[in-house]
Amino acid sequence: MAVYTETKLMEASIEDVYAYRLDFLNLADYNPDVRDVERTTQETGAGAEYRFRIRVLAIRPWATLRVREAVKPTRIEVDIESMFDANEVCEFDEVDDGTRVTFTTTVHTTFGPLSGLLDRLFVIPQGRRQTRRELDLIALNLAR
Repeated sequence: MAVYTETKLMEASIEDVYAYRLDFLNLADYNPDVRDVERTTQETGAGAEYRFRIRVLAIRPWATLRVREAVKPTRIEVDIESMFDANEVCEFDEVDDGTRVTFTTTVHTTFGPLSGLLDRLFVIPQGRRQTRRELDLIALNLAR
């Protein structure tokens, strides 16, 4: 199991940041590896489910994202099922200059006895880079 946390200050209101992040139809706008996002349920908050394709090397498997919890405007928790299953908790804190966003991600790897080593060498560094890129693109999109 790999766990990592990334934080970024966004120059936008907590309500705007929360609403943008909760609408996972925006996912491809801040994650260039995502395509074909569709909501598969009527719900838009807790209980909502989305399906999308994600680029992993040369393949594009489907992934499912389920919103486990949505506490307006401070917390969103999702579960993602794909090649690796993950849980992501997004916390939003209002600060003087905008909103501090903290993503904590837990990836459930299944590499057997090599899991710990591969988590440290690959999963955590790659996950941190991906999360920082997503946070940067969310901030950029909200500034427009």
